[in-house]
Amino acid sequence: DKKGSNLPKGQSLGTGSGFITTPGYVCTNYHVIERAYTMQQNAKRAKEAVDAIIGNLTSAAPGSPMVSDIVNRTISQLFLKPIMDETQLPKVYVRINSETNYMPCRIVDVEPDLDLAVLRIIESSNTTANNDNTNYIPFGSSSNLLVGQSVVAIGNPFGLDKTVTTGVVSALDRELRSGQTPSSVPIRNCIQTDAAINPGNS
Repeated sequence: DKKGSNLPKGQSLGTGSGFITTPGYVCTNYHVIERAYTMQQNAKRAKEAVDAIIGNLTSAAPGSPMVSDIVNRTISQLFLKPIMDETQLPKVYVRINSETNYMPCRIVDVEPDLDLAVLRIIESSNTTANNDNTNYIPFGSSSNLLVGQSVVAIGNPFGLDKTVTTGVVSALDRELRSGQTPSSVPIRNCIQTDAAINPGNS
C-alpha cells in the first residue's frame, strides 16, 4: 500500500503487528487476519461441497457427457469459478523490520477465543525471518510478573512503523468480559498496562 511496496494491488482487509517465534513463524492477533481467514475457509468449504456433488454425479454415471455438462453448469450457475481459483482468494503478507519487501504467509492455525493466529512465511530460505541466526522473542511466564514492572509495546499503530511506547504492569488477572473480545468469549488472566496501545499494535 505504501509507495514502492511490492504488495499486490487490492483492498486491505486488515493490518497489525506480530513477532517471530521460531524460524519462519510469526505470531499475531486473530482479528488482524480474520477476514482473510474466513474467506479462505468459506472457499474451502464451498469447494469441498462442490467436489462431493461432482463425485456423486460422476459415480452415478461415469463418463457421461450429460453429467459433465451438468457439472460445468452447476459451477457456472453457483458462481464458484472465482472461489475455486485460489489465486483470487485473499492472501496474508508480512514485512520484517529489517527487510524491504513483503513476504506471503500461510495461516497455520488460529485461536479466535484468545485472539491469536500463527503464520508461516512461505519465502526463500535467505530471508531474515527464516534465518536461524535471527533473534526471536522468547516466551516468558506471566506467573513471574509483578505489578509495577516495566512494559514496552512495539508495533505499527495507525500504520506508523516501528513505534515504541512504555509503561508499567498496572494489574494482573484482569478479565475481558463477553462483548469486549472479537469472539465475544471472556478472556481471563489478562495483564493490564498503562503503555499506550492503539489499533495496529496487534
